[in-house]
Amino acid sequence: MDLTLREAATLLGRRPRTVRAQLARGELKGRKRDGKWLIRRADLPLTEAQRRSLTRKIVRLHDAVDAAIPEAVRDRVGAVGLAQLDVFRLGRDVLGEMTASGGAGSAASDALGAALIAIGEGRHQFDPVTKRAAFIGARAHLSRAVVALLLGDPPPEAPEARWAAAIEAEVLPRLAGLIRWAEALPAA
Repeated sequence: MDLTLREAATLLGRRPRTVRAQLARGELKGRKRDGKWLIRRADLPLTEAQRRSLTRKIVRLHDAVDAAIPEAVRDRVGAVGLAQLDVFRLGRDVLGEMTASGGAGSAASDALGAALIAIGEGRHQFDPVTKRAAFIGARAHLSRAVVALLLGDPPPEAPEARWAAAIEAEVLPRLAGLIRWAEALPAA
């Protein structure tokens, strides 16, 4: 897997300019594409402690995503109806609050509605590639909803800030778990 200069610097615990200088001197392997450095992860000279730390971070990330997926979804999403998917129910609840507050027809509610439709489309697809693409599209719509809610820089106690926080803390992580589940499906 290729890393950007900034990603490699983060993994090495160095500044990007230091890594750029090491690449220029030939101390690190890398190649330029479109004027930007790309470094293969396997070519990074990580210490054993850095490798262990990276492995722990990856395990914690996977555990967090797995914890966000309900057990029924983790085992067999195909056996769960759309209305039982946490990601759909939570998103629907936020949309209901927005609509009840007079926010229907706003850019945020439109984007959230489009995300829920994409989740439904993904849930009902048979082809794993199409299913995953629908879930990724839903993620883009959810991101648009959060941006639309936060554009006015609402105070933390404002409904818009609460809705954005709910989408980011509850809906998006569960959707990430659903995307991971779809990636693991065997090709049709």
